[in-house]
Amino acid sequence: HVELTASPDLAMRQLEPRGSTSEDAAYAQMRERSEQPDFSYSFGARIAASTRFGLTLLSGFNYTQLNERLRYVTETEERFTIINIIGPGGQITGVDTLYETIHREHTIQNRYRSIDIPVLAGYEFPVNRWLLSAHGGILINMLFRQQGSMYLPEGEMPVSFASLEQEGTPAFRNRLGIGWYAGAGVAFKIRHNLQIMAEPHLRAYPKSFTTAQFATKQSYTQAGLAIGLRYQI
Repeated sequence: HVELTASPDLAMRQLEPRGSTSEDAAYAQMRERSEQPDFSYSFGARIAASTRFGLTLLSGFNYTQLNERLRYVTETEERFTIINIIGPGGQITGVDTLYETIHREHTIQNRYRSIDIPVLAGYEFPVNRWLLSAHGGILINMLFRQQGSMYLPEGEMPVSFASLEQEGTPAFRNRLGIGWYAGAGVAFKIRHNLQIMAEPHLRAYPKSFTTAQFATKQSYTQAGLAIGLRYQI
Protein backbone atom coordinates (compact mmCIF):
# COMPACT_ATOMS: atom_id res chain seq x y z
CA HIS A 1 0.00 0.00 0.00
CA VAL A 2 0.90 3.65 -0.47
CA GLU A 3 -0.29 5.95 2.35
CA LEU A 4 -0.61 9.74 2.09
CA THR A 5 -1.44 11.56 5.32
CA ALA A 6 -1.62 15.02 6.89
CA SER A 7 -1.98 15.75 10.59
CA PRO A 8 -2.69 18.65 12.94
CA ASP A 9 -0.27 18.28 15.84
CA LEU A 10 -0.10 19.28 19.48
CA ALA A 11 3.51 19.84 20.56
CA MET A 12 4.19 19.56 24.30
CA ARG A 13 7.52 21.21 25.07
CA GLN A 14 9.89 20.26 27.88
CA LEU A 15 12.24 23.15 28.69
CA GLU A 16 14.82 22.73 31.46
CA PRO A 17 17.89 24.69 32.58
CA ARG A 18 21.11 22.92 31.70
CA GLY A 19 22.87 24.23 34.80
CA SER A 20 21.83 24.21 38.45
CA THR A 21 22.24 27.89 39.37
CA SER A 22 19.39 30.31 40.11
CA GLU A 23 20.37 32.29 36.99
CA ASP A 24 19.91 29.18 34.84
CA ALA A 25 16.47 28.58 36.34
CA ALA A 26 15.46 32.22 35.88
CA TYR A 27 16.47 32.13 32.21
CA ALA A 28 14.42 28.97 31.58
CA GLN A 29 11.40 30.61 33.24
CA MET A 30 11.81 33.72 31.09
CA ARG A 31 11.73 31.58 27.96
CA GLU A 32 8.66 29.76 29.23
CA ARG A 33 6.87 33.08 29.73
CA SER A 34 7.86 34.64 26.41
CA GLU A 35 7.38 31.65 24.08
CA GLN A 36 3.92 30.13 23.60
CA PRO A 37 2.82 27.16 21.46
CA ASP A 38 1.00 27.72 18.16
CA PHE A 39 -0.69 25.47 15.61
CA SER A 40 1.68 22.74 14.38
CA TYR A 41 1.29 20.17 11.63
CA SER A 42 2.92 17.31 9.74
CA PHE A 43 2.42 15.37 6.52
CA GLY A 44 4.06 12.43 4.84
CA ALA A 45 3.99 9.41 2.59
CA ARG A 46 4.65 5.76 3.47
CA ILE A 47 4.91 2.37 1.83
CA ALA A 48 3.19 -0.34 3.89
CA ALA A 49 3.93 -3.98 3.09
CA SER A 50 1.67 -6.55 4.79
CA THR A 51 1.77 -10.32 5.07
CA ARG A 52 -1.33 -12.51 4.98
CA PHE A 53 -0.88 -13.00 8.75
CA GLY A 54 -1.30 -9.26 9.39
CA LEU A 55 2.31 -8.34 10.10
CA THR A 56 3.24 -5.00 8.52
CA LEU A 57 6.41 -3.05 7.75
CA LEU A 58 6.21 0.67 6.95
CA SER A 59 8.68 3.31 5.80
CA GLY A 60 8.70 6.58 3.87
CA PHE A 61 9.19 10.20 4.84
CA ASN A 62 7.52 12.67 7.19
CA TYR A 63 7.71 16.47 7.34
CA THR A 64 6.94 18.19 10.66
CA GLN A 65 6.67 21.87 11.50
CA LEU A 66 6.42 22.98 15.12
CA ASN A 67 5.26 26.58 15.55
CA GLU A 68 5.59 28.88 18.55
CA ARG A 69 5.06 32.60 19.18
CA LEU A 70 7.67 34.78 20.85
CA ARG A 71 6.13 37.87 22.43
CA TYR A 72 8.09 40.78 23.85
CA VAL A 73 7.39 44.40 24.80
CA THR A 74 9.40 47.52 24.03
CA GLU A 75 9.07 51.04 25.46
CA THR A 76 8.36 53.22 22.45
CA GLU A 77 7.22 56.57 23.79
CA GLU A 78 7.04 58.68 26.93
CA ARG A 79 4.07 61.06 26.98
CA PHE A 80 3.22 63.98 29.28
CA THR A 81 -0.37 65.27 29.28
CA ILE A 82 -1.55 68.39 31.15
CA ILE A 83 -5.10 68.02 32.43
CA ASN A 84 -7.18 70.96 33.61
CA ILE A 85 -9.06 70.48 36.89
CA ILE A 86 -12.57 71.93 36.59
CA GLY A 87 -14.33 73.20 39.69
CA PRO A 88 -18.08 73.20 40.49
CA GLY A 89 -18.66 76.46 38.63
CA GLY A 90 -16.97 75.29 35.50
CA GLN A 91 -13.84 77.28 36.19
CA ILE A 92 -10.33 75.89 36.05
CA THR A 93 -9.13 75.45 39.60
CA GLY A 94 -5.83 73.78 38.89
CA VAL A 95 -3.86 71.55 36.57
CA ASP A 96 -2.57 68.01 36.82
CA THR A 97 0.15 66.26 34.84
CA LEU A 98 -0.32 62.73 33.53
CA TYR A 99 2.82 60.74 32.72
CA GLU A 100 2.50 57.71 30.43
CA THR A 101 4.96 55.18 29.04
CA ILE A 102 3.61 53.66 25.84
CA HIS A 103 4.53 49.99 25.40
CA ARG A 104 4.42 48.17 22.07
CA GLU A 105 3.98 44.40 21.94
CA HIS A 106 5.81 42.48 19.21
CA THR A 107 5.22 38.91 18.04
CA ILE A 108 7.76 36.72 16.22
CA GLN A 109 6.83 33.36 14.74
CA ASN A 110 9.30 30.61 15.63
CA ARG A 111 9.34 27.58 13.33
CA TYR A 112 11.09 24.25 13.85
CA ARG A 113 11.10 22.09 10.70
CA SER A 114 12.25 18.49 10.42
CA ILE A 115 12.27 15.71 7.83
CA ASP A 116 12.26 12.16 9.19
CA ILE A 117 12.33 8.63 7.81
CA PRO A 118 10.04 6.30 9.81
CA VAL A 119 10.97 2.64 10.17
CA LEU A 120 7.92 0.95 11.68
CA ALA A 121 6.51 -2.50 12.32
CA GLY A 122 3.00 -3.46 13.38
CA TYR A 123 -0.06 -5.60 13.00
CA GLU A 124 -3.29 -5.21 10.98
CA PHE A 125 -6.65 -6.84 11.69
CA PRO A 126 -9.44 -6.70 9.05
CA VAL A 127 -13.12 -6.55 10.10
CA ASN A 128 -15.42 -6.54 7.05
CA ARG A 129 -14.70 -3.25 5.27
CA TRP A 130 -12.70 -1.93 8.24
CA LEU A 131 -9.04 -2.39 9.01
CA LEU A 132 -7.65 -1.90 12.51
CA SER A 133 -3.92 -1.45 13.00
CA ALA A 134 -1.23 -0.67 15.55
CA HIS A 135 2.46 -0.08 14.91
CA GLY A 136 5.54 1.58 16.31
CA GLY A 137 9.23 2.02 15.71
CA ILE A 138 11.90 4.62 15.20
CA LEU A 139 12.24 7.94 13.36
CA ILE A 140 15.55 8.74 11.68
CA ASN A 141 15.96 12.51 11.46
CA MET A 142 17.55 13.62 8.18
CA LEU A 143 17.17 17.41 8.49
CA PHE A 144 16.37 19.92 11.24
CA ARG A 145 16.08 23.66 10.59
CA GLN A 146 14.86 26.60 12.66
CA GLN A 147 13.62 30.12 12.00
CA GLY A 148 12.83 32.76 14.61
CA SER A 149 14.28 34.46 17.68
CA MET A 150 14.73 33.98 21.42
CA TYR A 151 16.04 35.74 24.49
CA LEU A 152 19.59 34.98 25.55
CA PRO A 153 20.62 34.76 29.24
CA GLU A 154 22.50 38.06 29.13
CA GLY A 155 20.32 39.90 26.59
CA GLU A 156 17.52 42.41 27.02
CA MET A 157 16.12 41.92 23.50
CA PRO A 158 15.51 38.75 21.46
CA VAL A 159 18.22 37.56 19.08
CA SER A 160 17.51 35.69 15.85
CA PHE A 161 18.56 32.08 15.41
CA ALA A 162 20.32 33.08 12.19
CA SER A 163 22.48 35.63 14.04
CA LEU A 164 23.67 32.94 16.44
CA GLU A 165 24.55 30.71 13.48
CA GLN A 166 26.55 33.50 11.84
CA GLU A 167 28.44 34.19 15.07
CA GLY A 168 29.47 30.54 15.33
CA THR A 169 27.42 29.90 18.50
CA PRO A 170 24.31 28.09 17.20
CA ALA A 171 21.58 27.34 19.71
CA PHE A 172 20.21 24.28 17.88
CA ARG A 173 21.54 21.06 16.44
CA ASN A 174 21.46 20.30 12.70
CA ARG A 175 20.04 16.81 13.26
CA LEU A 176 17.97 15.27 16.04
CA GLY A 177 19.23 11.70 15.88
CA ILE A 178 16.81 8.84 16.56
CA GLY A 179 13.28 9.32 17.83
CA TRP A 180 10.34 7.01 18.44
CA TYR A 181 6.83 6.70 17.02
CA ALA A 182 3.68 4.87 18.17
CA GLY A 183 0.32 4.88 16.41
CA ALA A 184 -3.02 3.09 16.25
CA GLY A 185 -5.16 3.44 13.16
CA VAL A 186 -8.44 2.60 11.51
CA ALA A 187 -9.13 2.45 7.77
CA PHE A 188 -12.38 2.06 5.82
CA LYS A 189 -12.54 0.60 2.30
CA ILE A 190 -14.37 2.94 -0.10
CA ARG A 191 -13.24 1.04 -3.22
CA HIS A 192 -11.62 -2.32 -3.75
CA ASN A 193 -8.13 -0.76 -3.73
CA LEU A 194 -8.70 2.54 -1.87
CA GLN A 195 -9.22 3.26 1.83
CA ILE A 196 -9.61 6.37 3.94
CA MET A 197 -7.65 6.21 7.20
CA ALA A 198 -7.22 7.94 10.53
CA GLU A 199 -4.27 7.38 12.82
CA PRO A 200 -3.81 8.93 16.29
CA HIS A 201 -0.11 8.86 17.13
CA LEU A 202 2.68 9.99 19.43
CA ARG A 203 6.25 10.80 18.47
CA ALA A 204 9.24 12.25 20.29
CA TYR A 205 12.98 12.75 20.15
CA PRO A 206 14.56 12.07 23.56
CA LYS A 207 17.60 14.29 22.99
CA SER A 208 17.49 18.06 23.32
CA PHE A 209 16.93 20.17 20.22
CA THR A 210 19.56 22.59 21.53
CA THR A 211 23.32 22.08 21.51
CA ALA A 212 25.24 20.81 24.55
CA GLN A 213 26.66 24.30 25.11
CA PHE A 214 23.32 26.12 25.22
CA ALA A 215 21.80 27.22 28.54
CA THR A 216 18.52 25.27 28.23
CA LYS A 217 17.48 21.77 27.21
CA GLN A 218 14.54 21.85 24.81
CA SER A 219 12.62 18.75 23.67
CA TYR A 220 9.10 17.90 22.51
CA THR A 221 6.51 15.16 22.68
CA GLN A 222 4.06 15.47 19.79
CA ALA A 223 0.54 14.11 19.54
CA GLY A 224 -1.41 14.17 16.31
CA LEU A 225 -4.26 12.72 14.27
CA ALA A 226 -3.16 11.76 10.76
CA ILE A 227 -5.94 11.71 8.14
CA GLY A 228 -5.33 10.37 4.67
CA LEU A 229 -5.72 7.82 1.91
CA ARG A 230 -4.36 4.29 1.56
CA TYR A 231 -4.00 2.88 -1.94
CA GLN A 232 -3.26 -0.74 -2.74
CA ILE A 233 -0.65 -1.02 -5.47
